[in-house]
Amino acid sequence: MDNLLFTSLQARLKVYKKIVDGVDLFCDNCKKPSEFWCSECEEFLCMKCFEAHQRYLKRESHEAKRVMDIRAGSAKDFLKGTRRTGNLSCPNPTHKSQII
Repeated sequence: MDNLLFTSLQARLKVYKKIVDGVDLFCDNCKKPSEFWCSECEEFLCMKCFEAHQRYLKRESHEAKRVMDIRAGSAKDFLKGTRRTGNLSCPNPTHKSQII
């Protein structure tokens, strides 16, 4: 579990660096410039995809945050939210919905 947590935190730090640097921030769905990040889906979203995301996934406690707000915060805050969710998933793509 410690190794999975460490790997998960490393991946999240990589995302945070990408957000802070503002490099290649495109919607994972339609490839338009992204404005939001969903920590549950681990996806960047443009405004149009964000609206669809909120309509369908907000009920499942998905909280997408504005990239600008994440950039203004600290890495510690970004990682704190990650730990709170406690979602360590199996890296096998066929087990995507299985939480460890």
